[in-house]
Amino acid sequence: MTSLALMMQLVVFSTIALGTVYFLFYKPTVDVQRKARRVIADLQVGDEVVTTSGFLGRVTSVTEPDDGPAIVGLDLGGVVVRARVTAIAELLPRREPVPVGRDEPKQPEIEGAVRPPLA
Repeated sequence: MTSLALMMQLVVFSTIALGTVYFLFYKPTVDVQRKARRVIADLQVGDEVVTTSGFLGRVTSVTEPDDGPAIVGLDLGGVVVRARVTAIAELLPRREPVPVGRDEPKQPEIEGAVRPPLA
């Protein structure tokens, strides 16, 4: 083999190795960090969150000091704690409020069925 062929072989294998490292290690890590930053940026008072330690809580305040990480106030069912926003693992989906006085959904009637009397 000539030195040119060896050099081309080295370039090809190096490119494949670097591409493999990028797609197996670097890209998934960056995607997770990007998602975490998006969750933190979307935090609002009243949101329900899950912390990295597994606590479920409601956001009571979000403060961003000039010289440090943002601090979040969490209501953990009567106990209010302060935590860094990096302690937020997941933002739970918002639930739609149920209107007061809403009737229960009607059950479909079955032909020939006898309904038991209400006690």
